Amino acid sequence: HNTQVLGAEVVVEGDTLAPAIRARRKEDVKALLALLFLSRGTPMLTAGDEFGRTQHGNNNAYAQENETTWLDWEKRDQELEEFAAALSRLRTRHPALASSELLTGQAPHDGTLPDVSWFRANGEAMTSKDWDDPSNHFLGLTLTLPSHGGSGIDRVAIIINRNDGRIAVHLPPPGRGLKWDHALSTRPITGSSAGFEIAAHSVCVFLAAR
Repeated sequence: HNTQVLGAEVVVEGDTLAPAIRARRKEDVKALLALLFLSRGTPMLTAGDEFGRTQHGNNNAYAQENETTWLDWEKRDQELEEFAAALSRLRTRHPALASSELLTGQAPHDGTLPDVSWFRANGEAMTSKDWDDPSNHFLGLTLTLPSHGGSGIDRVAIIINRNDGRIAVHLPPPGRGLKWDHALSTRPITGSSAGFEIAAHSVCVFLAAR
């Protein structure tokens, strides 16, 4: 593999047996998969990306019929595969994630929650200053979709930590008669929905439940 030193950080490219580097790479892959499945629109995933396939840096291999593009089913990462499946199930079960409706951020006239709201790590609403702050590497949002018939809502909180360290998070109120339940995260969290810490370079999802 190729090793470089950038400042105080050692960057390794290519194959490596170093456990710490392999673990960091998997965490980054999980975070990227989570961002894909939690985004609006239709997720587009190339076959094999769900279990960590690699083309060893070749980004123009469409015409190659060799090991560069073959899928290695025997060595596939089944933990990563199951994580991708869990993301797919989460998206399927929660209309607030799968909806293709354009988001407005406006609260309906009936007093229900807005379809999207953005919040800081302390649970308070983001301001224009927060959006313009280049040092802000935290992003939190809630997606809300009323159920058919208006008898309830589907509400999801998504937390993204792009910082190099852990960060303390407080979620905004989930809504009347609801509580936040932890659904999924790309790295372990500590604490509870009342106040928890999310790891560096990770994504976390909570669901509003009765």
